[in-house]
Amino acid sequence: MRQKENGSLFLDSDDCWQLDKLDKQLCVAQTEGAAFIFTGVSYMNEDGVPFDYKHSVPSKVGYHQLLRNNVIACSSVLLKHAFLIEDKMARDDMSEDYALWLTILKKKSDCSVFGQ
Repeated sequence: MRQKENGSLFLDSDDCWQLDKLDKQLCVAQTEGAAFIFTGVSYMNEDGVPFDYKHSVPSKVGYHQLLRNNVIACSSVLLKHAFLIEDKMARDDMSEDYALWLTILKKKSDCSVFGQ
């Protein structure tokens, strides 16, 4: 994502970000020219105590890989805003984010998707 382009972020009401998440993603967007960036996720209980498990992600993912397994957590995404003008996230009870990621990657085969 070029510096003057707008990005969109997603944050579910029951999720939170690490303090440096956005700075790290913006750095990748600028240095790599990435238009779609996602991160791994960690889990915690309602008291904020982290669990030992961390969901790691691959450094890059494409459409066919994502078809096999959704490795992209919605609240971890930084996405070029123009993608959301073309394709909206459906209002659905399940997997609307996954459907959007697949739609974007299918249309934008040249889109680099970076995981951290």
